Amino acid sequence: MQTKGFIYIFTNPSFKEYVKIGYADNVEIRLKQLNNLECTPFAFRVYATYEVEERLIDKKLHSLIDQLNPNLRSIENVGGKVRVREFYAMSPEQAYSILETIAILGGHSERLNLWEPSAKEQKAEDLAQEIAEEHIERQS
Repeated sequence: MQTKGFIYIFTNPSFKEYVKIGYADNVEIRLKQLNNLECTPFAFRVYATYEVEERLIDKKLHSLIDQLNPNLRSIENVGGKVRVREFYAMSPEQAYSILETIAILGGHSERLNLWEPSAKEQKAEDLAQEIAEEHIERQS
């Protein structure tokens, strides 16, 4: 039995230098799970999704990115334990380009979806940018 799911690209204005690339059976539920956590100042948003037929296929995508440039993935040692995360130091456009290439090579471009930010999401991104700029000014 094949299960449809999605590889997703999430962004967060709290850390613009990273994107989160993962898998979810239901993207909206996954987004709510992440946004229920109180550890980030701003909410995650969906940047893009790619519908897939196989669960957890994002692991293959992670492996591909790691082979191309292992320095892009967020890996840290916390209390003697290595934490390998699904965050990559790349722009959302770069992450989308990787998914787009996979979609084209697989002959499934129609499964790729670039999401437009809602007015609320755009407002949060603008606020995060203002805060970052004010912080830079205070540092000068």
